[in-house]
Amino acid sequence: MSLEEEILAKVKPSAQEYIKLREAVNEVLGRLEDLRAEVHGSFAKDTWLSGNSDVDVFVFFSPQLGLKWLREDSLALLKERLEDLPIRLEYADHPYLRVRVKDVWIDVVPAALVDEGSHPITPVDRTRFHTEFINNNLTQYQKDQVRLLKAFMKGIGVYGAEQRVRGFSGYLTELLIYHYSTFHNLLSAASDWGER
Repeated sequence: MSLEEEILAKVKPSAQEYIKLREAVNEVLGRLEDLRAEVHGSFAKDTWLSGNSDVDVFVFFSPQLGLKWLREDSLALLKERLEDLPIRLEYADHPYLRVRVKDVWIDVVPAALVDEGSHPITPVDRTRFHTEFINNNLTQYQKDQVRLLKAFMKGIGVYGAEQRVRGFSGYLTELLIYHYSTFHNLLSAASDWGER
């Protein structure tokens, strides 16, 4: 077994982890069934790491409702649907909810249902196009290469686009593997990047 295979065996989620997360996601989706709720993030793209579930449920609303409605009223509506679950209000560039189903935290994110190529209302409106692109363009082998890249970046402290890390987002790691095909090819190319 190669070193990459050994690492992948440690970072790839088990069948039990898939089942546990799918059950939690279905619980949330069931409470939002009359809304346009979709699963996105690394769970939807199958690029997540074992023990680090990244489950995002996006709820898409008409862009005609406007930014203020999406940032305030949509959250009130979502809280009402999820009221008996532990809920936290979180902020990135855009407010969202974190809900817990058993011991799984799921981000529930309101967004505008914009057309491809149109101007987004919130920073997360294009997420569904990102999921579609990765699922249509990466093989399962390449998705495992993304896992290797994420594990490597976590190990050196550069994985995560949040302010405290200011590193590589999950989507960027996926795009890097799309461009370079493999973790090894990416490392070889990156050795020549230098400072920018």
